[in-house]
Amino acid sequence: MIGTAARAQRFDAVCSLMAEAERRGVKLWVDGTRLRYRAPPGSVPPEFLERLKSQRADIIGELSKPEFSKRERSEDILRLPEYSIVWWNETNTNHVTANGPHLVARIVGSLSLEDLTGILRMIISRHDVLGARVTLVDGVPCLVFSKCDPSALEVVDISGATPREPDGVVQQIIEGIVWRRFENGSIFRAFIVRVSANEHICGFVLHHFVADSVACQILADELVAALRDNRRAIAPRFPRPLQYADYVRGIEEWLSGYGPRRRLVFWKAYMADAPATFLPYDTDPGSALVGSLEYLPFEIPADCRARLARLASDLKVTLFLLVLAAHFITLSRLLRQHDLVLTVIISGREHPALADFVGNAADCLPIRMSVLPEMPLTEFIGQLQATYLLAYRHQVKWELLLEAFREIGANCTSPLTNLIAAEQTRATPPSGHQSEADIAIEEVLVRVPPSVGSVSWHVTHDINMCDYGQLIGGTVKYMTLRYSRTTIQHFLDCFVRCADAIGRDCGRAIRDISVDA
Repeated sequence: MIGTAARAQRFDAVCSLMAEAERRGVKLWVDGTRLRYRAPPGSVPPEFLERLKSQRADIIGELSKPEFSKRERSEDILRLPEYSIVWWNETNTNHVTANGPHLVARIVGSLSLEDLTGILRMIISRHDVLGARVTLVDGVPCLVFSKCDPSALEVVDISGATPREPDGVVQQIIEGIVWRRFENGSIFRAFIVRVSANEHICGFVLHHFVADSVACQILADELVAALRDNRRAIAPRFPRPLQYADYVRGIEEWLSGYGPRRRLVFWKAYMADAPATFLPYDTDPGSALVGSLEYLPFEIPADCRARLARLASDLKVTLFLLVLAAHFITLSRLLRQHDLVLTVIISGREHPALADFVGNAADCLPIRMSVLPEMPLTEFIGQLQATYLLAYRHQVKWELLLEAFREIGANCTSPLTNLIAAEQTRATPPSGHQSEADIAIEEVLVRVPPSVGSVSWHVTHDINMCDYGQLIGGTVKYMTLRYSRTTIQHFLDCFVRCADAIGRDCGRAIRDISVDA
């Protein structure tokens, strides 16, 4: 593993050189395996050209990014990358994960079932993936796009019930639709529950194989816009977006180039001899292939969250980075291990064309750190920020990283850490939103049922958190075949205490941070 400081210095040198090229009016771009440039006469002295040549590989790696463009023609069948079978199998093992991207909204007002159906059909028709099914061809997932009407809706009419169905029954109907397993390769469903003449509950469920939480937000935005505009067509305000086939083509074209191969060279050096990072197991799952998953809730209280936010502002880092630091330090203390790897989730939507893309662009990055007891906390946070940025700039599809790690014998077992802002999870407007069309829209929360996952996938714990502005709430997901609730609760208690200690006093060494009661 190349030292963090050396990696950061090398990265800074490349960025400085590229900034200098821009000041000189030099345009740099990648053409296959070559680094090209265009410059005003006399703006590139021999010394500067030699520096560009000496760092050519790193510059290519930095400039190489996927490009996405809308295509006029859409195909009937789209073969997905071979590595996608891994995620397809896992999401179909755990239907709670598969059905995780969903939105449900209650709509109250003078809106007929026919009008609402028309709005949903209009929205669905804008995104080809919503009319597709998955089929396996030679063991590789393919999307088959339907030639028939892709906007068929499931409608449940309980408005004629006398007396009116109690709210508990309505909730059961919604939960049954949301969590029903996808069958026969289907990856999307839309539904309307007609409660009365002026009350409807509508929703979408997207298979996590092809959609992330941002995709739900995009569909929600389109739904709210159509309702707010008094059910007028949304096409003028929302041009047809990038389609799933466009996204896959862009990724595959990029992966076939030199840049990703250069990035994989970086990752192999970065993860060389990486140790496994996981809490010691309480039990051995034996030959079991599938096991139950539990979710243990926790929160970082408002006062602790406020101190962390102030510290993040002072250090010019994100709140997530401080929470990530707490996770590293907690595990280092509990495992008595200094070389650690944690996995983080990134949106993968940096390209402007992906702003309204309904699909799954999210990805994972491993972050490897040396947690040394004598290191000042501020220095550790600074190194963590540099390491995170370096990993982020070298992102490659997670499945390809796993293949690269297997080639070098690196152990990629590591807990996941994820923190998102509350507004990123809101698929509908806040409760009580009133549209210009005199229609009230509010979010309907759906309880999460028990779930199972594959033993080979869930080898350690995951922390998923949401920053609500006042406090941070979250859950730790773990497999009961590996861990007891007592073990996970002890880890959580230590993690929250560590986060609190970081917020209270960052002017001390890591060894002076107490995580025990």
